[in-house]
Amino acid sequence: MKVAFSAFCLLLFLFPFREVTGQFEIFVVTVNPYSMGIVSLSIVAILSNVTAHGRYGFSVIDVFVILLCLTYFASTLLSKDIMQTGLMAFHAIFIPVVSYFVVKSFVISEQKYQAALKWLLAGIAFFSLLGLTMSRQSMLGIPPIGVATLAVFSICTLLFTELWKKKGGFTALVLTIMLFLTTLSRAYSVAILASPILFRFIRKLNALGVFSLFFVASLLVTLFITYNPHYFKPKGHDPRERGTINRILDVDVWKRAMYGRAFTYQDGIRKFEQSPFFGNGLQRGETCVTIHNFHVEWLQYGGFVGYLFYSLFFFSLYVTHNELAKKDLFSATNLSVIMVILVNCLTNGIMHGMMPHVIFIAAGFAESRKKIASTK
Repeated sequence: MKVAFSAFCLLLFLFPFREVTGQFEIFVVTVNPYSMGIVSLSIVAILSNVTAHGRYGFSVIDVFVILLCLTYFASTLLSKDIMQTGLMAFHAIFIPVVSYFVVKSFVISEQKYQAALKWLLAGIAFFSLLGLTMSRQSMLGIPPIGVATLAVFSICTLLFTELWKKKGGFTALVLTIMLFLTTLSRAYSVAILASPILFRFIRKLNALGVFSLFFVASLLVTLFITYNPHYFKPKGHDPRERGTINRILDVDVWKRAMYGRAFTYQDGIRKFEQSPFFGNGLQRGETCVTIHNFHVEWLQYGGFVGYLFYSLFFFSLYVTHNELAKKDLFSATNLSVIMVILVNCLTNGIMHGMMPHVIFIAAGFAESRKKIASTK
């Protein structure tokens, strides 16, 4: 297992570089070394968990993860284009879920938790160092929103766990902050500024209450934008603003983004109504890859059943870790990271790019903290 854990840490280090480490085709699926590596390690994890030494700790969260996977498997089989839907489900559901399983299986002690986390943070820091030399539109094959997701994970983890005070931690924090600024991410900018308050609420008050408030409020905001696009109709459009700071500072740019998203939300709701039970399966739109809203995506792609199990996965996560987050810095940090990413997913979607991967990896780390706390 020592060799397997070393391979696991190396895989976490290489995770940010998964788009440039060499992709290849297996049948009709495009895979990369990260996806193949994480699947291979999942086999090792299964063998370890079925032995007397296995300490996986099956939980209600795992039940909802399994039901979530089964739901999207059904939606894939029922979709009009099974090949395309299956390919997208492979990257948006299967590999992130396998990552969750592997993290939870391998990180079973405080020493291994610290080692795995530091390897992942080191990988993001090295990615930041290289990414700072590139343009916003091309950062080692990863779109800006994916780059911002990596940076957010690192910034929140380094700050809230105080790892930035450790050797190399401050350098990693500076690099990832600089990288984050280059992405000009609107929703993440708001979320990262509010994250210290969010973290304090989770630590001192009630993580489940904070998440429930966010979930209900985000659903109401989604419905308001969907059925009231006229409130966001912009005055004009200047293509030169696309890569400038005006993406964040100009209110009209925000309105233009919401105005366009409102019509994609309406289209997503119409498709959900056509197949309300299991949805239409993951699919690319005519003009964009995603619906840019996690509520609408869950409804369109997975139907009512998919929406239910995705919601229950998150609610069970916050229910299970509610009390531990008040005692453990790392547990509260993982819950904060997930919620910060979800804030962004309200206007950027969750079923594409780095978002599902980082969320499930953070959930795996959260489950590991629970196991470690129980052994202590």
